[in-house]
Amino acid sequence: MCSTHPLDLPPVPNLGPTFGTAYISIVVSAMFYGVTCLQTFIYFMNAGKDPIWIKLLVIATLLIDTLHEALLIHVGYYYFIQNFFNPIALDSGVWSIISQIFISGTAAFLVESFMVWHLYQLSNHNYLLTIPAMILAMAHLGVDFAWPIQAFLGPDLSFTRVKGLTVHLTSSFSSLAVYHLLQPTAISGFIIGSVTDVYISGTLAYFLWSSRTGFKRSNDMIYRLIQYAITTGLLTTVDNIISLVLYVVRTDLYYMFFSFMMAKLYINSFLATLNSRRSIREAGGTEMISITGSQSVPGSTTIRVQVSTMKFADSFKEPDKVEGSMQDKSSLVY
Repeated sequence: MCSTHPLDLPPVPNLGPTFGTAYISIVVSAMFYGVTCLQTFIYFMNAGKDPIWIKLLVIATLLIDTLHEALLIHVGYYYFIQNFFNPIALDSGVWSIISQIFISGTAAFLVESFMVWHLYQLSNHNYLLTIPAMILAMAHLGVDFAWPIQAFLGPDLSFTRVKGLTVHLTSSFSSLAVYHLLQPTAISGFIIGSVTDVYISGTLAYFLWSSRTGFKRSNDMIYRLIQYAITTGLLTTVDNIISLVLYVVRTDLYYMFFSFMMAKLYINSFLATLNSRRSIREAGGTEMISITGSQSVPGSTTIRVQVSTMKFADSFKEPDKVEGSMQDKSSLVY
C-alpha cells in the first residue's frame, strides 16, 4: 500500500503588505487609465483651434499613460500568473517594475514644464522665477531617471548580489533590499518632486491673486484659475509626501501604491485643466472673450489689468471663441 507525502514546498510569506499592495495598485491604476482615455476624448471633442503643440502634448500624455499601464500589467502578469505558486520568483525583481519609473518621471516632467510655461506667461516673462522652476523640473526628471538606472546598472545592486542582505524568503525580499540600497536617490526624488510642485503652484497662485481687478466677473475667473493651479500641485505633492513617508518608515511595499499613481495624477490633472476651460470662461462671463487695446462696448467700462494675467487666462478659453488682436493685450473689456 503506497502512502502519500505532502509536497515539500518553501514557506510562503504574507503577501498582503507587499505584492497584495502591488495588485491593488495595478487595479486602481487601470481605473485611472480609463479616466485618462475619457479626458483625452473630451479634450479632442472640444479642442477647436488649440495650438498644434498642445494637441501633440495631449497625445503624448495618452501614449505615456498607455505605456505606463502596460508595464504595470506586465508586473501583475509576471508575479500573479506566470509565477503563480512559485514563491521563489517573489525573491527577484522584474524589469517592468523598475522601467515604469522612467515613464512616471517623463509624465511628471511634461506636466511640470507645461505649468512652468504658464508661469512664464503669467509673470510677464520673469526669468528669475521661471528659470528656478525649470531647473527644479529638470532635477526632478534627472533623479527619476537616476533611480531606475542605478537599479539596472549599479554593480552592487543586482538581485543576485544582495541575497546576503536578506534573511529568509519568509521575512524579506531581495528586491526590497535593492530598493533600500537606492534609498538616498529615491528620497531625493520624492523631496524634489514635492518642492517643484509646491513652487510652481504657489507662484502661479500668488501672481493670479495679485492680479485681482475688483470686478466680480474677472475675480471669479481668477479664483477658479487659482483653484486649478493649487489643486494640480496639491495632489501630486501629497502623493509624493505619502510615498516618501511610507518608503522611509516601512519595509513593505505600501509606498508602491502611491508611487504607481504618480503618473496618473500628473496626467489627469493636466487634462482636467485643459478640459475646464469652458467653466472657467463662464465664471468670468461671456464678455471675457475680447482682448484688445482699443475695442469697447457701448455702456461698458474698460479697465486695465495685468497683461500677464490675461495671457495666462487666455489659454483656458475655448480657442475658437477668442476674438480680437493678440498684438495689444493691455486691457480687458466688460
